[in-house]
Amino acid sequence: MTESEAFEQDAENLIEQYHSYWLGLSTSERVLLKDFMNSPMHACNQQVLDLSTYLSTHFKNNKNVKFTNEALIRKYSSGRKAEHLSTHWSKFIEQLKTLIGLIEHFLVYQQVMGEKLVYQRLLVKSLKERKNNDLFLKAATDFRTSLNKSQLTIMVAADKWWLEHQCYYHKYTDHSSAQSIFDRNIAAFDTFNQVTFLRNYLEMLNRNVPNEPLIAQFNLALEHILTTQAKFPTLIELYITLIKILKCTDEIPSPDYFDFKKTFFNGQYELAKVDQLILAKTCSNYLYIVYTQLGSPWLDEVFEWYEYISQKGLYGLDGTTSEDEYMNFYLIALALGKNKELSFFQETYTKMLDQKVKDQVLSLCQTSALQKENKIVEALALLNNTFPLNSKKSLKYDLRAKELRVMLSYDIMLMRQKDGDTVDELERNIDNLKKFCQRLIESNRLSEDRAAQHQNFRIVASKLFLLQSKAKQEEKKAILQDIQKLIDNNAPLSYRSWILKQLATLG
Repeated sequence: MTESEAFEQDAENLIEQYHSYWLGLSTSERVLLKDFMNSPMHACNQQVLDLSTYLSTHFKNNKNVKFTNEALIRKYSSGRKAEHLSTHWSKFIEQLKTLIGLIEHFLVYQQVMGEKLVYQRLLVKSLKERKNNDLFLKAATDFRTSLNKSQLTIMVAADKWWLEHQCYYHKYTDHSSAQSIFDRNIAAFDTFNQVTFLRNYLEMLNRNVPNEPLIAQFNLALEHILTTQAKFPTLIELYITLIKILKCTDEIPSPDYFDFKKTFFNGQYELAKVDQLILAKTCSNYLYIVYTQLGSPWLDEVFEWYEYISQKGLYGLDGTTSEDEYMNFYLIALALGKNKELSFFQETYTKMLDQKVKDQVLSLCQTSALQKENKIVEALALLNNTFPLNSKKSLKYDLRAKELRVMLSYDIMLMRQKDGDTVDELERNIDNLKKFCQRLIESNRLSEDRAAQHQNFRIVASKLFLLQSKAKQEEKKAILQDIQKLIDNNAPLSYRSWILKQLATLG
C-alpha cells in the first residue's frame, strides 16, 4: 500500500467514525457542538474548527469528502504551506483525531449536564479528592436525597452503594464509632446485591438455557432472601414473583400470574421505565409460551402487554427498537386484526429500526401481511427474494422464514391442486425445517423446550402434507386424530391459529 493509499484509508475511517458520532446528535446539539469546540478551554487551532464546519456542511448535504483534493488537505491541516504534501497528510489525520476527541468530550459533557444523578456522582467523586470535607459531605447528602427520591433500579441501587462506600471508607470518618454510616453502607450493598441477583436470575430463566449447577446456586440465594426479609420494594417483589412464574412447571399458566399482573399495574409508577420494559417483556415472553400450549385467548393476553409497552414508548427507550420486538408486535397484531394499534406502532417505531436490518424485518412482516390477505404467491415470492431456502442471516429471521415458507408452500400446493412441483417443494421445505431445528438443538442455540413448539409445528405440517396423499377416510381420520391429540394435550405449537384454520377447512 502506497503512502497516499494509506492516508486515504485512514482519513476515510476517521471521517466515517466522526460522521457516526455526528449523526447521533440532535439538530440543537449540533449547534451546541460548534460553540463547545470554539471554547477557549480546548485551545483548538482554527483549521480544526474550519474542518468541523466543512464536514458538517457535507454531512447535511450527503456529500462525500474527496481525499484526492490536495488543496483541501493543505487548507485544513495544521502544516505550513511550504511543507511537503506527506506532512500535510499526517497533520490532517491529527486534525481528524482531534475532532473525534472533541465530539466524544461533548457527548460526555451533555450526559453529565443532562442527568442530575450523573452530575451529582461526579461532583461527590471530585470533592472527595479535594481538601474541603464539608463540601464533600454536603454533596454526598444532596446525592443521597436525590437517590432516595428516585425510582429503584439496578443503577440507582449501584449509586446508593457507591455513595455509602465513599462516605464510610473516607479518611475523615470515625470508623470506631460511626455505626450508622457503616450500617448504611451494608444496607445499600444488600439492596444492590438483591436487585442484581434477581435481575440475573430472571434473565437466566427467560433465556431458558439449561445450567443446573448455576440454577441450584440461584435457588439457594433466593431462598436466603425470602427467609431473611418479609417485605420488599415493589421492584424486588415483582422480580421475585416473575421468577416464581418462570420456575413453575406444574401448572400452566402459573397461579402467581394474576397476582403479578395486579401488582405490576398497581405499582407501575414506582418503576423506572427500564424496569417496566424488562418486566413487561419477560412476562409477555412467558405468556407466548402459554399461548403455544393453551391457544387463542392467551394471544390476546400477550398482546395486552405488547400494547402497554408500545403505548408507553418503551420499545424506543434508547432511541432505537429491537427487530425482535418489532416483528413480534407486528405479527401478533396482524394475527389479531389490531389494525389501529399496528398503525400507531409502525408510525412510532419503524424509523427506530437499525438500517442494517430494516429491509429484512419489513420483508418478513410484509410477507405475513400478504399471507393474511391471501396473496400467497406474492408472499412466497417476497419471502424467497429476501430469505432464500438456505439463507443464514440470523436465528430470529431464519426460523420464522422457514416456518412461513412451509405454510405458504402448503397453501400453494392446495391452490394448484397438488401438482408434482408444489408437492416436492412443500416436502423439501418441511425437511429443511426439520434439519434446521435439529442443528439448533445440537449446537445448543435453542433448548429442547424452546424448540418444542417449532418441532411440533413441523410434525403437524408433515401430517397435513401426508393427509393429502390419503384416499381412504379411515386413514385421514387417524391422521386428523393425531393432530387433534397434540392440540388437546396443550403441546407447545407455533402458528397454532394457522393450523386450526387448516383443520377447519378439512371439516
